[in-house]
Amino acid sequence: MLIFSNLNLALLLAAAQPEPPPIPPLPDISPLAPPGGSGLVVPSLPICPPPPEPPAPAAPGLTIADIPFAPDDLASAEQTWEEHIGQPAVRLTLTETGRRKFQALQRSDCQGQVLEIRVDDDILSSPVLRERIEGAEIMISGNFTVEEAAALAARLGANRLD
Repeated sequence: MLIFSNLNLALLLAAAQPEPPPIPPLPDISPLAPPGGSGLVVPSLPICPPPPEPPAPAAPGLTIADIPFAPDDLASAEQTWEEHIGQPAVRLTLTETGRRKFQALQRSDCQGQVLEIRVDDDILSSPVLRERIEGAEIMISGNFTVEEAAALAARLGANRLD
C-alpha cells in the first residue's frame, strides 16, 4: 500500500506534465532613423475626429414645426371654446405673413401631422392637424382645462407685437 502526502502527489503530477513550448524571441524593435539623419521615426496615427458640434439653440420666440414666426406673424392668441367637442381651446389668428408661413409648413397630406409649438425652446403644445388649414385662424384643442388653455394663449400672445 502506497501512501502519498498532498505535497508528494503535487510533485508527481507536476513532473508528469509536458514541458511548455519556449516563448519565441521578440522581433528587433530598435528605433528607425530616417535616411541621412538620426532620431526616432514615429509612425503617424489616425487622428480622432473632433466631437460633434452641439445642436444650435432654437430660435428665440415662437416656432411652429421648427419654422420661426416673428412677433408680427401672430395677430392674436386667446382662450376660447371648441364648439364641436365642448372643451376649452386656444384660437390663434395669424397675420397674412404668418398665414403664408403656416401654409408652407403644412404637408400636402397633412392629416395627422404633428406641429410642435415652442416658445424660446420650451415645448408648449404638440397638436395634430385634423385637416389642412387654409385661413388665418388656427384652433388648438385637446384635453385642456380652462386654466391650461388660458395659460397657453397668454404665453403665445406674449410673443406678438401690439
